[in-house]
Amino acid sequence: MTTEAQKLLLTALGAWWPAELPEQWEIHAIEEDGELLAAVMRNGTEVHLAVAPQHQRRKFSRRRAQQFVAPLLDEYGFLTTRVLRDRTQEQRFVQRLGFKPTWRDDQFSYYLLGRLPFARS
Repeated sequence: MTTEAQKLLLTALGAWWPAELPEQWEIHAIEEDGELLAAVMRNGTEVHLAVAPQHQRRKFSRRRAQQFVAPLLDEYGFLTTRVLRDRTQEQRFVQRLGFKPTWRDDQFSYYLLGRLPFARS
């Protein structure tokens, strides 16, 4: 059975992603007062975040996303993500979270997060 968080992720990822999330991906729901704000999927150092449409630019903030990724960053030392090349809004979003572009191929732009922006060293 597909959970609300999985549905949100699959909708955000679009047609390039398989119709089912592979088992090796961990799914995490970010909720407030029982309402889904966002969903995160992780496989090792690769993460993807989808914010519920009704919470984009409202309840869900960069700080909240960083609170989720901070422990993963501490554990792995870095995180990666990728965004379809034609999705400029999503590319700006991951960059606002602190991810830096690393390279591009025909389909994706790839990003690396080595530390949170404005984090104390």
